[in-house]
Amino acid sequence: MKDALMKKFFLILVIMSAYLSAHTAKADSASDAGGGSRPNVLVILADQLRANSLGYANLEEVKTPNIDSLEKISVNFANAVSVNPVCTPYRASFMTGQYPSDNGVYFNDVRLPYGAPSIGAVFRDAGYDTAYIGKWHINGGGRKNYIPKEGRRGFEYFKVLECTHDYSNSNYYDNDDPSIKTWDGFDAFAQTGDAIKYMDKKASKMGSGGEKPFFLMVSYGIPHFPHLTALDSYKDKYPIETLKFPPNVSGKPKQADYKELQGYYAHISVLDDCVGKIMESLKNNGLIKNTIIVFTSDHGEMMLSHACPIRWKHTFWNESATVPLLIYTGKAKGRTLKPVNTPDLTSTIITLAGLKPAPLMNKGRDFSKSALGLDTSEDGCALVQGLAPFDYALKNPGPYRQIRTKDFSYTELLNGRKFLFDRNNDIYEMNNLAGNPAYAETERKMAELLKSELKRIGDEFMPAEYYHKKFGHFDKINEHGTMPYRNF
Repeated sequence: MKDALMKKFFLILVIMSAYLSAHTAKADSASDAGGGSRPNVLVILADQLRANSLGYANLEEVKTPNIDSLEKISVNFANAVSVNPVCTPYRASFMTGQYPSDNGVYFNDVRLPYGAPSIGAVFRDAGYDTAYIGKWHINGGGRKNYIPKEGRRGFEYFKVLECTHDYSNSNYYDNDDPSIKTWDGFDAFAQTGDAIKYMDKKASKMGSGGEKPFFLMVSYGIPHFPHLTALDSYKDKYPIETLKFPPNVSGKPKQADYKELQGYYAHISVLDDCVGKIMESLKNNGLIKNTIIVFTSDHGEMMLSHACPIRWKHTFWNESATVPLLIYTGKAKGRTLKPVNTPDLTSTIITLAGLKPAPLMNKGRDFSKSALGLDTSEDGCALVQGLAPFDYALKNPGPYRQIRTKDFSYTELLNGRKFLFDRNNDIYEMNNLAGNPAYAETERKMAELLKSELKRIGDEFMPAEYYHKKFGHFDKINEHGTMPYRNF
């Protein structure tokens, strides 16, 4: 009888021990990993940040210690491009995983059709909590208009304004409240604080188990101009007498130009501090263990290079078209020259989360294996489209298409001009190899590659007016070749 009771007692102990062990492991897993097996995804999007203007690039004197630290633990896609280097086309392409020639969004202030596929909807429909904070710029019809639910592309937590760069008096709408609000102080800091509150709240709930993972986008307005409105305390980091322009800036820059560069770098330092605060929060709340982090920008900034005006973009030069792209998964790090385009990034992020892109996101390539360190090849190509660069009739050389590989960039303009650059040995693109007999075979191969890629995505490479008529923009275009900001 005694032996039977002892056996029963030990059996109960074994069952209780197994139960407690399983539930403790489950709780620990939820707490440590930040929400179970499915990863959280955080996208940090800057505006007009060129790839060269970061400390880790070792090309300019800008100071970005926090972004540099992120780069050290991430895969650095050093050959990433903006599919159409200006705000709205990039954002529409990232949101949909489509090319501008498909969705008709190829210049600013055009509304992306509400029925278009959306990365936000992909994550929401897969059971993620979705959130977006900051600059939106894909709704069109006015830059301060309230954005209704049907225009939020699957994002449920929504603190957004269509577009502003008045950083110290920056407006936004708070979810379903149609009354306009103003961020407290300099908007990048306030938006960072709001993102941290959102993630901290998620982390506290994940610790008890059962909480959904999140997909969060923090979309900053900086370092987009106006540069002169940068905070003085950050300008002081960059005394004007210490600043230098790159060698592809011809002539002697004016004092006003140096002030613009100083403000640009000051904005970048604010961005860097914001990234540092986010990374510190992720480490403190434990989410870093199960959060994919993507740091990138929508396009670059010419800043006088190649005789382009300060503030210029929407062109094929490296300073405009190349963007930073860091992907942190906790499983790989290093630098790769694998060419990555905007639709590719959308597909890659979705796949990294274990999800599938929507059917109409079928042209972006998946580079998740590169982000995970499972593919170290650097082959492939990336396309940059210039369907209708604004001011194309006044300053820009006109519509263009560019193809990138790990070694070369090749650009054709609709007016017949061609550019071929050795990306490894001519980073400032000062030696055009097009027409050089020594590079005739390279030029031929790049031209064929461009032709093949255009055929793959169905891009006809036609004059700007063709696309204006095709997508119904023709009667709305202003004298600068873009969409006016007014409501319509």
